[in-house]
Amino acid sequence: MLNTSQQVGGSVGTSLPQHPGRSAVTAYALANHATATSVATLQAQATVHGYRVVFTYAAVFLVAGAVIAGLLLRRGAVASLAITGRRDKRE
Repeated sequence: MLNTSQQVGGSVGTSLPQHPGRSAVTAYALANHATATSVATLQAQATVHGYRVVFTYAAVFLVAGAVIAGLLLRRGAVASLAITGRRDKRE
């Protein structure tokens, strides 16, 4: 079950940002096609803009996940393990 969850999570995690990335590339190309010096330059700039949008979404998602994980972390359980010196049996 763990392996399947990791495989599905990895495939969803790589395919999910495609839509906003493609939309950003298309929007940038349509908005700047009149002022572009060449088609190759416009494609390169649109691609970089798409990457910037996707990485911004990913960063926001990761920060939100870190905040949620930080809020859900139980401080008492971690502190009691550190004080007593007990270790997890899986280690």
